[in-house]
Amino acid sequence: AYTVSGKVDARALPDPFAADDSSTASAMVARTASATADPVTRAVAEVWSRVLAIPPERLDEEADFHRLGGDSLALLSMLAGVSHDLLARGGEEEFMANLLTIIDKPTLSRVAQLARTAGAVG
Repeated sequence: AYTVSGKVDARALPDPFAADDSSTASAMVARTASATADPVTRAVAEVWSRVLAIPPERLDEEADFHRLGGDSLALLSMLAGVSHDLLARGGEEEFMANLLTIIDKPTLSRVAQLARTAGAVG
């Protein structure tokens, strides 16, 4: 929907944090990155939280960086944050070699898995 002046009506956009009808509140809490036992996923969620200004408990493992409002500049900030906070020297190159994969499907679980493969420690 558009406003009278032809701009996108932000109020008409769906809430990116609203749970779909198939999800219950307890299922959402069980899937959040904060509730997961994986320290790498929690650390990536913390980076996303800083970059996107979203509480980490609102991020589940299937959270999509772009759908949460992340643009290309925010994506670069997120990649830099993950590289700085989680990866040892040398791991950054392996992590960044997956840039196209990350851009294609930037979910929290995928970024965490790629960071883990590049040697991330939580």
